[in-house]
Amino acid sequence: MGDLTTLNNIGKALEKQLNRVGITTVEQLKSVGAKEAWLKIKEHDTTACINRLLELEGALQGVKKDKLSADTKTELRAFSEKIKEQRKQQRKKQRENNNNNKKKIKNEEKEEEKEEEEEKDKEVEKEENATTIEKDDTKEDSKITTTNEKDDNNNEKKRKTTEQSVEKEESSSETQVIQQQKIIKK
Repeated sequence: MGDLTTLNNIGKALEKQLNRVGITTVEQLKSVGAKEAWLKIKEHDTTACINRLLELEGALQGVKKDKLSADTKTELRAFSEKIKEQRKQQRKKQRENNNNNKKKIKNEEKEEEKEEEEEKDKEVEKEENATTIEKDDTKEDSKITTTNEKDDNNNEKKRKTTEQSVEKEESSSETQVIQQQKIIKK
């Protein structure tokens, strides 16, 4: 290990934490200060509490943490509480942002669902229109078929009537011929 363990209050565990955040020498610790070093450690280890901060300040002052002055302890406790409150506010804001994002996502999902429903309704309407057109076409075809059938029926009647007329005429002509032959024979 390094020379950090030569300081009061710094054991192997605290030295590892300091090394993890880039503080590997006594000079670096003095340059950064106890508060900043504690904040860096807290970023990696959220359980780092006020005692860790007191240990770091004691190491810099060359005394055990319980030998720090009452004013220093009060100042460090106030700093610790301020940081706790800031982090609490950050978490609250993050939760609010998450909730807002969730609401935004829900609203977007609802909008997408609405658009999908509108598209489905348009498809159904198109199908209904197509069915109506088919029905209209079918009705028109039926009308045409009915008209054609009527025309066919009328044509058949005319043909029959014509045939009957022709037959009558033929019959009538035959009858006349027979009558004329009878007259001639007499």
